Amino acid sequence: MLLPGLIWAQIVVTYAMKERPPVAEFLIRAFIFGVLTYLAVYSAYTALGKNFSVPQVGESYLLHVNFVDEILWSSVAALIFSIVWVYGSTYRLMTRFLNWSKATTTHGRRDIWDLMFSSSNERVKYVHVRDFDKGIIYAGWVGGYSETGRLRELLLVDVQVWDESGESTDVPMLYLSRQDSDLHVEFPYISEEDKQHARAQKSGDTDQRVQNQGDRETRAQS
Repeated sequence: MLLPGLIWAQIVVTYAMKERPPVAEFLIRAFIFGVLTYLAVYSAYTALGKNFSVPQVGESYLLHVNFVDEILWSSVAALIFSIVWVYGSTYRLMTRFLNWSKATTTHGRRDIWDLMFSSSNERVKYVHVRDFDKGIIYAGWVGGYSETGRLRELLLVDVQVWDESGESTDVPMLYLSRQDSDLHVEFPYISEEDKQHARAQKSGDTDQRVQNQGDRETRAQS
């Protein structure tokens, strides 16, 4: 009877939460998810004109349930619901909606580390990680990042390692692990759109300076 809720809760905890919740919270989640699953399956059965086992008070549920039918379909429904839940959590659908509706400007429980590296923005895909103690810069594309705990982990690919002398070493793949208080990450990547905007802005500033200089010379001559 508890199987659908446990399936849903376990998948959410594994793929949508940064840290595993206490046992009591997990069981509450499993119970709520199980109730929602059975309500959905019950509604589907009713819509299709089929009977759904509803035991009376004091009667054994096992005398009414059809494990091959109701438990199976409820478990399948829980699996589908859990995938939808994980999808919504991964792409922050609720947060995006609340931000769009201006109900809140926060990003929920996610920290900036998770927010940045889970973004699809191309600007955060290439990073410089500076090690000030050793005078080293790791420059590469983000291949993976840690989502749990206070230990920050980065997997970089196509990496260039620069030392203080300006010499570099090419590394196909590099793993970095640092405490959150000992990590400096830069995002130097500039898209073509940003470059064009910067050039246009610079050109406009230059034209404005030339015009201002011309106005000053005209006033001086007059």
